[in-house]
Amino acid sequence: MLNKLPQLFSLLFSYKSNIFNIISKPKQAYTYTKLALELKELYEKEKENDKTEAAFIILDRVLKFKKENPDDFSDFLKLIQELLTTYENDPKTIKQNIKDLLK
Repeated sequence: MLNKLPQLFSLLFSYKSNIFNIISKPKQAYTYTKLALELKELYEKEKENDKTEAAFIILDRVLKFKKENPDDFSDFLKLIQELLTTYENDPKTIKQNIKDLLK
């Protein structure tokens, strides 16, 4: 586990503004984490059958999230946009750090 600390810190510093925004709002962090885990589980469950069907199931869950959490939804989209922007700035390093963490 100690050998993964450099990659973890590198990712945290890459996304530092996003991470600190999430941490500063525990309820929102819980809501986003729960959604992300649900989406991952849905995708893993459905991708074996039909990736198109999996995509529509995920979109349906995102729309349900929007209905259940209208205030959080716009913040959620902003967060995703910031994460993608950060990723686009240095995709090679971030991909490598994620791969190293998942080993």
